[in-house]
Amino acid sequence: MPLRVPLVRHPDSASSIESIEVELVRTRQRTLTLRFLAHGPMRTLKLSRWRGGKGERRDELWRTTCFEMFLRAQGEPEYYALAFAPSKDWSAYRFTNYREGMAPARVAVSDTWWEQMYPPEHGVSHSWTEHQDYGRTHGWQSAHVDLGQALDLPIDRPWQLGFSAVIEERNGRKSWWALAHPPGAPDFHHEACFALELPAARPA
Repeated sequence: MPLRVPLVRHPDSASSIESIEVELVRTRQRTLTLRFLAHGPMRTLKLSRWRGGKGERRDELWRTTCFEMFLRAQGEPEYYALAFAPSKDWSAYRFTNYREGMAPARVAVSDTWWEQMYPPEHGVSHSWTEHQDYGRTHGWQSAHVDLGQALDLPIDRPWQLGFSAVIEERNGRKSWWALAHPPGAPDFHHEACFALELPAARPA
């Protein structure tokens, strides 16, 4: 059954987006299915567009509209940061400590539209779509994340997760969204942002 949690807009930012939620399903011991749901006028947003074909691993997706997941094993300093863009581009990094030791993460990636009924057996797939519903516009960014190669994420211990979003509008305004925010400027890597605990996986 999906777990749905709301993101909170940073108090020092404003946005035309009304709300953002995240749906999370653990489909396998090391596979997470995510869906970020944004509610508000999509026409105001600056969105990187799909160029056809598969998305690519790209740096600095956080500079414009993107959606992110951070995760670590409970009590461990190492953590992973993944980002998904409307263009279907993605990034995945591993950090050895708070903003230290950044390196590309060994995460398998595949590319499939979110509309398919069943997640792929492995990899990350994501896409963006929108529709009009009684005058409200909604956008989805979905991803299937296989962490099978992230061997320092033990499945017999809880995982701590953070979800976040950077929303850029066509007028240049940006807003920052997360499960929780530390005092001061937005900082998705901060301890306070790992606000959701996922219980240890059940034995296979």
